[in-house]
Amino acid sequence: MPSEFILSSTYWNHFLRYAEEQGVDLSVAGDAGVFTKGQAYVSLAQLKSLVMHLIDQGMPPSLGLDVADGIQVSSHGHLGFGLSHAKDLAQCLEFVVQYYQTRAQILDLHTQRHAGGLYLVVTPCGEWEPITIVLYESILKLLLNVIRFAVGNQVDSCLIDVPYSAPVWQDRYASMLTSFVNFDANVARIHIPETWLSIPCVSGDESTLNLAKDQCEVELVRLSQRESIQEKIAQLVESTQRYDLSIDATASQLNMSKSTLIRKLKQENTSFKEIIEALKKRYAVRLLTQTDLKIEVISIQLGYEDVSNFSRTFKRWFACSPSAYREQNQ
Repeated sequence: MPSEFILSSTYWNHFLRYAEEQGVDLSVAGDAGVFTKGQAYVSLAQLKSLVMHLIDQGMPPSLGLDVADGIQVSSHGHLGFGLSHAKDLAQCLEFVVQYYQTRAQILDLHTQRHAGGLYLVVTPCGEWEPITIVLYESILKLLLNVIRFAVGNQVDSCLIDVPYSAPVWQDRYASMLTSFVNFDANVARIHIPETWLSIPCVSGDESTLNLAKDQCEVELVRLSQRESIQEKIAQLVESTQRYDLSIDATASQLNMSKSTLIRKLKQENTSFKEIIEALKKRYAVRLLTQTDLKIEVISIQLGYEDVSNFSRTFKRWFACSPSAYREQNQ
């Protein structure tokens, strides 16, 4: 997968500060470059290199919890400014889902409605290994900090699903995350009760929120100007919902030859086939968990003429059938 999945240097700087506080030597260069401050954004590859260096130097593998614990809502730039002035938790979550990419593009964040409220769902963009648990723990901690800002200590009763087995340090979850954690789930998500959504934020102000929205829109435009070819393909496919788009048609849409497209994707350490499959996988999950569409219809929307082909592919992705996945997650 490409290293073009980026995140704000704010989070990078918090990892650097943690390293300095723990006396870790940062004078060596990692696989993705020197461990220094100054960039506006850093790549996922850079963060992997830094975290693995910290662990190699004796830092605990639960360091993501400690780093995220020191990141306040105000640390999220214009996104945090908007979050702190939403009228209630519902508007707060709507804002973070709409503009989280101004701070991090290494994840997909969306909400799913259910009878008792909603889920805030986190799925990786790019390959998170070998720091998968560090990223999940830090991201979930950051999101819980945002929810806590809106609803206070009620957040301690949140139920969280995580897609990994219980780590040896799971006893820290009660104080750092919540006591209610389901391990080995299919996806990472926070369960938010319906009654919480209307809890008013103490600093809610619509005019200030609108100012933050304007600034976030500007940041999204800036980010779009540095998009990788993979991101442009993702936008093209998702905006047209053409998951059967061929590489020839895609190259034409991007005003380049097929050979140039293949070469540029190779430079980003990916391929057209890998990108399309990742997009299909993510869209399949959304359709199965957020709609009542029949499996046959979902299969067609994803570009499969034969539902059995879709079922076989889905089973390869998740080790279960589409209907079983829907039953477990809807």
